[in-house]
Amino acid sequence: MDLFYSVAFPAHVESLMNNYNIPGLAVAIIGLLVHDDQHPEVQYEAPVSSILPDDFVLLTEETTRLITVEDLSHRTGMGAHFITRVLPMLARVRKAYIYNNMMYAAISHLIEKVTGSKFVDFLDSCLFKPLVMNSTNLQPSRARARGLGDRNALGYY
Repeated sequence: MDLFYSVAFPAHVESLMNNYNIPGLAVAIIGLLVHDDQHPEVQYEAPVSSILPDDFVLLTEETTRLITVEDLSHRTGMGAHFITRVLPMLARVRKAYIYNNMMYAAISHLIEKVTGSKFVDFLDSCLFKPLVMNSTNLQPSRARARGLGDRNALGYY
């Protein structure tokens, strides 16, 4: 059955949003890790595959080897589609800006692997708590669990 049309789709979307909808924050945290002596392997020019050898595998070995942490900021040459890994590149690495949400997921995963913490927990400990942002949560479910659900902003049409 096609997930998009299934009953499970809303739960799948919520799971994806809870785990990977963090573009700007992920980029900021990578910047912190690059400048943090505790994680010397995280450098802008470091190949992502050297940090995530089993988890960052693209269509070709060459592309997998070439993509650096810096390239995850829309310089991979990969399209903006969700099955990026199995489709041909739209441009050569570092030759074009092509928006790609999946690279934000890769950044988030890299942060989790390197720090050993869930992304949301690491974000709390290194950003929100030091800045005394006690009402700030990455996910609505986390805000509700902390008794702050009534303070969630609601979307509108």
